Amino acid sequence: MTRDEIVDTTYQAALRLNRIKAAFGLIDDKMAQAIEERIKEAVIMMKQIDEIVKEKDATVQDEKLKELQPRINQLSISTICETDEIKWPAGKRRFNYFNIARDILFKR
Repeated sequence: MTRDEIVDTTYQAALRLNRIKAAFGLIDDKMAQAIEERIKEAVIMMKQIDEIVKEKDATVQDEKLKELQPRINQLSISTICETDEIKWPAGKRRFNYFNIARDILFKR
């Protein structure tokens, strides 16, 4: 796969996963819609960046990228899911290798 194919596949998988999470009630419809919009906007942004990179004049290229930078920064935070979704639910015990090893060895 090319880099572009990997990026496209990743975004398509993220869209499908987002829809599945909404269908099973893991996220509410409002959150699912917001995530879907961010993913779609990120895809558009990637296409814009690809076009800018084709620009031969480095100064023009830099100017165009600087214009997009605030939105790029905003989209790079929680594009395919909400930040809280990727936190490990460790409960009262801290998530660390010692606890994991102990649990595996002693099969609590």
